[in-house]
Amino acid sequence: MVALVHGQSIRESIDQVLGSYLHLVIAQGLLLFLLLLPYVAFLQLSDALGPGKLKQLFFTVRSRRENS
Repeated sequence: MVALVHGQSIRESIDQVLGSYLHLVIAQGLLLFLLLLPYVAFLQLSDALGPGKLKQLFFTVRSRRENS
């Protein structure tokens, strides 16, 4: 808000605060989002399937059926 009073745009005020590190902040935010997305998806899938079902799907050994 102070930047607007002094006649600066929002982009100029962000550049003053972050300097040349804006691209790094955006990259870190994107990486965090991409890493947390599968985690949250598996949590939601586990809740939808019920307790222990997702673990059972991934970690139980199934026997192969022989085609006769």
